[in-house]
Amino acid sequence: AESGEQMRELWELRGEMARAFESYDPGLTPLTAGDVTVPIGEFSELMSQIAALEADRDVLIPCFGHAGDGNVHYVVMVDADDPDAREHGEQVYGEIVETAVERGGTVTGEHGIGIGKRSYVGEEWGDETVTLMRQLKQTFDPNGILNPGKIFPEGTDAADKDRIDETE
Repeated sequence: AESGEQMRELWELRGEMARAFESYDPGLTPLTAGDVTVPIGEFSELMSQIAALEADRDVLIPCFGHAGDGNVHYVVMVDADDPDAREHGEQVYGEIVETAVERGGTVTGEHGIGIGKRSYVGEEWGDETVTLMRQLKQTFDPNGILNPGKIFPEGTDAADKDRIDETE
């Protein structure tokens, strides 16, 4: 932005993104919001791969974010009333996360792991590191009161692909 007014307009536009996604096709609903990050030199390839997924898998994936630091926000749009479409969207969401990790990136840029990405932690960090992370969490939170179930849910293996929707 070259002025305060332009900056204000950009922020206003940014604030309307979710509403724009929802109005693009009233039959589609944002399934899950993602925000993966890759090294800046991998960003254009990540975006190309997301575009290819969108075309190959016949799903709408609006993207926006922070190209300057390799972080992209995206939503997978599906017919939320169709269980098959929802499952298909979940698979595409996971493929984007896996693509970012394969390109040297991370499962999340700025929104944290949370319920929606906890099953991908093992892919990014590996079992040994996840075990250490669990031990650190136990050390600093022995009663399990800080964000319970947000990163290491009881009984869930870090490499488990069964995701729980963040909206449930």
